Amino acid sequence: FPVTIIGKGGHFSSEVFSTDCLVIKEKNVIKKVWLETTRVKSQNTHGTGCTFSAALAVHLAKEENIEK
Repeated sequence: FPVTIIGKGGHFSSEVFSTDCLVIKEKNVIKKVWLETTRVKSQNTHGTGCTFSAALAVHLAKEENIEK
């Protein structure tokens, strides 16, 4: 089965954009998908990683495409 990693770049991104990298390795082929979105300015950032991982787990449990 494929190996998938998401590298979060929220703390390293610009003030305008947040950029993450999805890396998928399947059958010795490595694919990188850059995910970029407009940064939401907020002081309420505690728990955002937990929210992200929970949402991702729900979508994967529903057998949705990880790139989507």
